[in-house]
Order: sequence, then C-alpha cells, then structure tokens
Amino acid sequence: MLKTPETATILMGAIAIIVLLFTLILIDAVSMSPELESGTVVGKTYETEKRNTNVETIITGNGGVQPILTTNHRREKFLLMVKTEENRVVAVECEPELYHIKDIGDRLEYRAYKGLFTGVTYGRRGVE
Repeated sequence: MLKTPETATILMGAIAIIVLLFTLILIDAVSMSPELESGTVVGKTYETEKRNTNVETIITGNGGVQPILTTNHRREKFLLMVKTEENRVVAVECEPELYHIKDIGDRLEYRAYKGLFTGVTYGRRGVE
C-alpha cells in the first residue's frame, strides 16, 4: 500500500496534524469559561421534544440481512433570541420558568461559554 518511505512520512505527518488539531479543539471545549453577558430579548422560540425511529438493514459477514433499529432523540428547548450590545442576535437556551417570565424588550443576563484558546462560543444559558 505505501510505496515509498516518503509517502509513509507524509501520511504519518498528516495523521499527527489531525490528532493535534483534534486534541487542541477538545482541550479548548473542555476548558471553556463562562462569561456573563447581557442583551435585550427580541424573540422567543420553543422547540418541541422530538424522537425519530428508523429501521434499516445491513448485510452481515455471512451474506445474510439483519435489521437495525436506530433512534434519535432531541429534548425540548426554550430559546430566547437576544440582541447583544454589539447588535448581533444570538439564541440563548434557558429554563422554562425564565422563558415564560421574560417578554420581548426585557433585559436578559446570560452566560456565554467560550473556548480558552479560540474564543469560540460553544453555548449560551440564561440566568435569572
């Protein structure tokens, strides 16, 4: 499969870079720190709980066919659309109680969970 030592070296280098990038992203996400931010509620969205069940078939090693049952589940989400002080609109997930208390035009404080190295926001949660 690998015809020359140079090809093997290039392949190993590419694998090492991919592993390094994956490790950095993982460390970035695990070591994220919450920052308190605020904005004005400009919209409300409710996403219902959803379950999908599918039956698929696979071919087994001996040539037979075997059914496989797959299930996807998404929990319900209470989202407030918040306009930040930088004039961006972001979705902030919150508890049902906070969702029902807040109206359009109200101020909302939320925690933005940002990566340590990249500054990527991995999620936002409303606080009371």
